Amino acid sequence: MKLRIKESWVVGGLLLAGLLAGVALNRQLSPSVPALAPEIEGLLWPSPPQVAPFSLLNKAGEPFTEQDLRGQWDLLFFGFTHCPDVCPTTLRTLTQVQARFRTETGLDLPRVIFVSVDPERDPVETVREYVDFFSSEFEGLTGDSASVTRMTRNLGIIAVKTQQDGQSLHAGHGDGNGQETHAGEQSAEGHYGIDHTVSLLLVDPQGRLSGILTAPHAATELPARMANIMHFVNAAD
Repeated sequence: MKLRIKESWVVGGLLLAGLLAGVALNRQLSPSVPALAPEIEGLLWPSPPQVAPFSLLNKAGEPFTEQDLRGQWDLLFFGFTHCPDVCPTTLRTLTQVQARFRTETGLDLPRVIFVSVDPERDPVETVREYVDFFSSEFEGLTGDSASVTRMTRNLGIIAVKTQQDGQSLHAGHGDGNGQETHAGEQSAEGHYGIDHTVSLLLVDPQGRLSGILTAPHAATELPARMANIMHFVNAAD
């Protein structure tokens, strides 16, 4: 499983590198836009991409769209409730961050939103029980496979089903074509894993993806990493 976690970190790094390359190109084409602050880790600036339209269900079973990512800072984490290690570890870390964030930064903690990349096994009730176990203040999103695929693909999130031996089942989200497959049928009774991006996505009050926090995630470091991005964007806007 350590191998899978390392692969996910690599995916997160590639996602960050691709988005930063796009931001850098935009800056070259628009010299009048304020320069990227290179000392701020994970900041996507000067042209943070707008989160594309999507439609999922929150943990209360109510519609949740990109419009709900406006008006406050949000922190998106993609995972699945059957995840044996990195998902519960990350959510546990975020509960620790929750307890110390305001004291250390003077800011309100971004709303933590867990997005399931395993809609087949994660209906609303399952997601609600899962996120509430860590904190009742955490939000959880799920939906049908097509809707989840649309969101993850637009954000560059990778989620690939794997057999118990770690081999890909050639299904998942963010794979570039959005085509639905039925690879899960190849594993008995839905016993499969999912290799997925483990980076945290920081969405600003304008609904823009303003930062990507790559793993590893430490409760002692995350508050400052998030606050640096938030302070810069708040001041720039």
